[in-house]
Amino acid sequence: MNQINRYQIPLAKDIMTKKVVTVTPDQMIGEVVILFNRHKISAAPVVNKDKEVVGFIGEKELMQVLASESFHYEETPETFPTTVESKMTTKIISVKPELDVFEMVKFFSDHNLRHAPVIDENQNLLGIIARRDILKALEKLVSSTNVIADAGRSTKVSYWKEKYSF
Repeated sequence: MNQINRYQIPLAKDIMTKKVVTVTPDQMIGEVVILFNRHKISAAPVVNKDKEVVGFIGEKELMQVLASESFHYEETPETFPTTVESKMTTKIISVKPELDVFEMVKFFSDHNLRHAPVIDENQNLLGIIARRDILKALEKLVSSTNVIADAGRSTKVSYWKEKYSF
């Protein structure tokens, strides 16, 4: 089996999605639900007018708002959080662009993340990483050694090499 070359190990900047769907704090939750469904995403960074990341919002928060509004609407509509700002997470757990894929696995596991924005030192959004991106990068890395370990046995991966490319 070939050894993994340290220079082959992908970094966050190599595997991140660069065209990120973002939302703003003043956007209405209903608009964000439509945006998520249209783009088939499950989370988005919240950016201010200077394009700095100020929060993060995901499907969980959107589902909670819609369920609450659907159930309680006639009773107290003025108490519903209707903007992104009212439900977004402001504790931003981000990834630096130079973090390698193995460090990302630990980071995502330690913080129980599904997604993380990739942010530079000025809080500017560079991209977004999802667990799926990490999994694809690991698959490609392992495939480059010509073997995928599967429950203690090795399998040739020409199928995977043809099917996926980054």
